[in-house]
Amino acid sequence: MKVPLLLLIDLRGDKSKPHVCAELSTRIKVQLLDDQHQLTCRISEVEPDVVVFEFDYPDICCLKALEHTKAAFPSIPILMVTEQH
Repeated sequence: MKVPLLLLIDLRGDKSKPHVCAELSTRIKVQLLDDQHQLTCRISEVEPDVVVFEFDYPDICCLKALEHTKAAFPSIPILMVTEQH
């Protein structure tokens, strides 16, 4: 059985706390990326089953990266997690 691959885009300002998917790494493969500028290349490279964007408080630039990702890879589910929600 194939183990699902989650690509976590960690765009939080405060990285001192564990990221939202820390406990999932015992059950699925989690790859971490903390640079949104390498996003498209990395998704093409690793072909994740799901992409998670983690923000503390997203700004317009980060939201545009999420929007661009969904447009470029419409079949990949995307989850957005913020400090506020």
